[in-house]
Amino acid sequence: MPTVPEVVRPPVDIPPRADLGEWARIRSKIVVTDRDWIYCGALSDDGYGRFWVREAASGDDVVVRPSRWMWGAHHGPIPPGFVVRHECDLSLCCRPNCLRLGEQVDNVDDAWHRDRLTYPGRVGKADRRGAGGAARVIRDALLEAISEGVQEPAALGAVVTAARAAGDPYANTGTLIPDGEMPPRVAARAWAGRRGVPPAGRRLVSEPHDDQGEFFTPEQLMDWLAAQSGE
Repeated sequence: MPTVPEVVRPPVDIPPRADLGEWARIRSKIVVTDRDWIYCGALSDDGYGRFWVREAASGDDVVVRPSRWMWGAHHGPIPPGFVVRHECDLSLCCRPNCLRLGEQVDNVDDAWHRDRLTYPGRVGKADRRGAGGAARVIRDALLEAISEGVQEPAALGAVVTAARAAGDPYANTGTLIPDGEMPPRVAARAWAGRRGVPPAGRRLVSEPHDDQGEFFTPEQLMDWLAAQSGE
C-alpha cells in the first residue's frame, strides 16, 4: 500500500511508550480527518488493519491491529483478555481519543446499543458490505481523494462519511411512516413489544417478515399494525 503524504499524517510527536521505528512506519499509513485517524495500510477480512511489529519477548514478527498498537503506545501493555473498543464505531480508526479499553462483553454491549448486531432474521445497522468490504471501500476512497489533492481534514472526513453511508442497510428504505401519520394507539402498541416494529418516523427494519421471510412494504406493515391493534 502507498504511504500517505506528510501533510495528512498525525502529528510527529512520539507516543510515550512507542518504539520510534514502529511509530514512523505506522504514522506513514494513517490519514487524519476532522474526526478520526484512519489506518490506510493492509487490512484483514474482519475490517481491522494489519500492522507488523517485532515482539520483544520472542523476537518474532507478529501482526497487530493498529488500534491495539496505538493504545499500547500511549498507555502500555493491554491486559490479557481485554480488547480495544472504538467510541467512533470505526474499526480502521486508531485516534487515541477514540479508543477505550474493555472486555469482549463491553464490546458486544457497544454493538447492541449501536444496533449493529446481526443474526438470521435481523439486519440491524451493520454495514451490508461486511466489515472487511466496508473497510476497503473507506481506505480506497481516502487514498483516491488524497491522490486527487484533497488534504483538508474536514474534506477527508466527508469522504469517510460518504463511504460509510454507502453501506447503510437502511439507505434505500427512507422513512417508514412520517411522524403523526400512524394512529397513536397503533404506534404505541407496536413499540410496546410487537416483534420490534418501529414507531412513527423510524426507518424500516427487518422485522416483522411476511411468510416468505421478505421485508414488509410500508403499506403491508400498516395493515399488519392495524390487525394487531384491532383498528
